Amino acid sequence: MKRITRFSLFIVFIIVFHGNKAYCIDLTFEGIIGGVNSKFELIKTMSTNVVRTSFKGNTTVKESWSYYFKKPDKLKVEYKEPHERLLVLNGNSFIEYIPKIKKARVIDLSDYDAKEKASFYQQVFARVSLLGLRLGNMKKGRVSIKKVRFDEFDAFFIDSKKPDYQLWIDIKTNALLRHVVYNGNGEVMMSTQGADFKMFKGNILLPQKVKAVLPDLEKKGEMITSDMSLNNLRVNEGISDTVFEFELPKDVEIIK
Repeated sequence: MKRITRFSLFIVFIIVFHGNKAYCIDLTFEGIIGGVNSKFELIKTMSTNVVRTSFKGNTTVKESWSYYFKKPDKLKVEYKEPHERLLVLNGNSFIEYIPKIKKARVIDLSDYDAKEKASFYQQVFARVSLLGLRLGNMKKGRVSIKKVRFDEFDAFFIDSKKPDYQLWIDIKTNALLRHVVYNGNGEVMMSTQGADFKMFKGNILLPQKVKAVLPDLEKKGEMITSDMSLNNLRVNEGISDTVFEFELPKDVEIIK
């Protein structure tokens, strides 16, 4: 029995030497997906200026916003195009402000317990998440895993059936390279692919460009394609707490 256990451990864990560093790689589905998501635990601060151009039929929409994050409970998103809007999460308070109509939603979190706060933070972070950077919870189907070459990366290719999706993940950094979701007929329902990757301290590899295909929520069967650029992307360089301080103008109507 001991021999079988040792052999099993040998085939699901390998050690890769790169330069003078050794990487222990978990070849299980759970290990690979966990490796992608755990990288984000190393991100203490992140800031970037985002520009996204979306194409829907003959319509082109440009969006731009600034994004600031500081672990564990600070977030600021300044939307500039096509409409101005500000979201600020600062520990015990959340503000959503729309300058054009002079209205703001203010939520006091000081009376929330730890579980309620964590749930609220998760909802806010999910709402403004940058598509194509992380995976979250992935349901495991009938999975095959193999090593492939993807652009300049040695990658794990995960092919899942029921649910149907494919993942390409960089072996050395656990960075998500590409993600495609299919419906039961083999048609693409969602896809993201990163490009222009940049390495940050802590072996954190992130894309500075993301191409995405998403379903049009207004027209069934239609798809929207988008090109997103993360300009001036900074990771773990520190952000002052003052960035997340905001005082509403006196003439704003407060909606609670």
